[in-house]
Amino acid sequence: MQSRRKLMKAGLAAAALATTNVGVHATEERMSHSGTSGELPRQLTALAIRREDGRETLVVKTEAGVLDVAAASKLLRYSPPLSLEELLTKGGNAELKALVEAALKSPAAKSTFVDESKIRFGRLFKNPGKIICVGLNYREHAEEAGAKPPAQPILFNKYNNALAPHRATIQLPP
Repeated sequence: MQSRRKLMKAGLAAAALATTNVGVHATEERMSHSGTSGELPRQLTALAIRREDGRETLVVKTEAGVLDVAAASKLLRYSPPLSLEELLTKGGNAELKALVEAALKSPAAKSTFVDESKIRFGRLFKNPGKIICVGLNYREHAEEAGAKPPAQPILFNKYNNALAPHRATIQLPP
């Protein structure tokens, strides 16, 4: 007979897998009907920046600096996704890669590259529905924590109000 804990872990893992598969299939189906490339992002380092007006938009790290996707797309007249959420839910990886390549080749686009040390990071995801995390998910992490690698995944949740941008100050309640 299985313990309640083992049963819950197995159920959570199955639910997470089912949610992921449903999400991936739904995204692929939306992308196949939307006319944008269905390829998920690869070989790009995407970041979000927070603008003075509070908007959070997509930037891509390149060898020439951080490309401001919104500014480059306006200047070069491309239509890539302007947020990571949009990129992952609607597609557009080919469009984003084409913009990056065009900006790297265009002298006029030099102004759309910014120094990474001068940007203010934003959140990559603004309002995720569910956040399911896997604890001690690789051997080195378990060793750092002084724990044995678990035989089964350790799953836990986070809430979207726990999300913070890179280098953000997290204020704790008094």
